[in-house]
Amino acid sequence: MLSPTILQRLWDHLPDTILLVDDQGLIQSANPAVSLLGYDPEELQGVPVEELVPEESRQHHVTLRQSYLDGPSPRVMGARFALEAVHKDRSRIPVDIALSPVMVDGCTSVLVVIRDATERREYENQIRRLTFHDPITGLHNRAYFEEQLSRLEKSRHQSIAVVMIDLDGLKKINDQQGHHAGDWVLQQTGQLLSECVRHEDVLCRIGGDEFALLVPAIRELTLNDLVHRLESHVEGHVALSIGGALAPSGADLRDALRQADSKMYERKRASGHHRNHTTAE
Repeated sequence: MLSPTILQRLWDHLPDTILLVDDQGLIQSANPAVSLLGYDPEELQGVPVEELVPEESRQHHVTLRQSYLDGPSPRVMGARFALEAVHKDRSRIPVDIALSPVMVDGCTSVLVVIRDATERREYENQIRRLTFHDPITGLHNRAYFEEQLSRLEKSRHQSIAVVMIDLDGLKKINDQQGHHAGDWVLQQTGQLLSECVRHEDVLCRIGGDEFALLVPAIRELTLNDLVHRLESHVEGHVALSIGGALAPSGADLRDALRQADSKMYERKRASGHHRNHTTAE
């Protein structure tokens, strides 16, 4: 059994913020680590815990808190979504939160443990970027393209265009000028293509000299205009072979992928940049 002295030392020196919140949602006490949120412990006594919750989530938090008291148990929050706490200066801090019920004077109170999640979130974002981004162009990579393709196949209610793009002559550049020159051309191609797409479009580098573009909510006529716009925008900078196909709502998106890839290959062959062909499936 821990003595009151040891418990007090833990309360005073633990690096995580700890709040004791009563059954009315009022903060009864806070440990010194509440400085994470810009407060001294005494400033929060009697303050509704919702003051530390982003304003748009406060009413929902009241409902969640009341539901928790109906069946209190140790619980970690935020498993399915990112949590934020409001700092005294009204900025927001990414946090991890754990709850544990305690009895105080015959009533159920809650120990709330708040941990700064800034470094963990930054690390996760870095890992995600490494997983889903191409290090040469900075565009999304093939893994991300496949993920988005699968997501859109399951959830879409609109037409989507698939555009396959091949950078002509990359092998020749690599062989004659070195891979550093080829990387520079890839970077320029990625930049040029990015200038022609919308925020909601998905542009990826999916292979050595191949790029792919998913364009939601587009019609056949608009798709043709997009292909022409891409060709015109890169003219004089790089040579591309481009093929596009439309998947109407309910149609197989991977069929459109195969059609776009076939059209791209036909253009490459017609331009004299024929090479061994593999689909982007």
